Amino acid sequence: MKIYLVRHGETDWNIERRFQGLEDIPLNETGKKQAKECAQALTSTSFEAIYSSPLQRAYDTATIIADTINAFHMEQGTQEAVLAVQKDSRLLERDFGKISGLLPDDRKAFLASGEDACMEEFEHLTNRLIEALEEYRREYQGQNILVIAHGGVINAILHVFSNGEIGTGKTLVANTSVAILEDSEGVLKIETYNKHL
Repeated sequence: MKIYLVRHGETDWNIERRFQGLEDIPLNETGKKQAKECAQALTSTSFEAIYSSPLQRAYDTATIIADTINAFHMEQGTQEAVLAVQKDSRLLERDFGKISGLLPDDRKAFLASGEDACMEEFEHLTNRLIEALEEYRREYQGQNILVIAHGGVINAILHVFSNGEIGTGKTLVANTSVAILEDSEGVLKIETYNKHL
């Protein structure tokens, strides 16, 4: 069983290097193109389910990918059931509080001020993510699933499963890059990350 983690496509806020928390920022044209290219690369893999953060940038990426995979398998006659995107609020991006939406210089100045940014606690973030992943692992034993989420989410997952060697504060997760977690005797382990297939 493998869990494929894909970061959403590019948004205008990504270009400006603004932190995107719970704001519902849409994909830009490049982001839509990235999602289609990622989808094409994923057509060779069989998935049992697709889960997505409910935020538009992730959900639209997931929908583009699902539509492409479904169309490919219908043409090939290799998939009986149509994959539908299932929203899971546990996959929401981290709430970055007062630094969400700030440009890099403004964010740096705010953090230097010592004021509490009122961000979602990292432990709360990782707890909800690991809960979701463990649920998927138990439900889809022996099958692959696809999860479309956010940079902060994937970084937090990488942080947990690498014991802090990569992930949050250390890794820049590219738009529509793929990380793969493999179920190894009931334990999820990182197979690869930040990869464009």
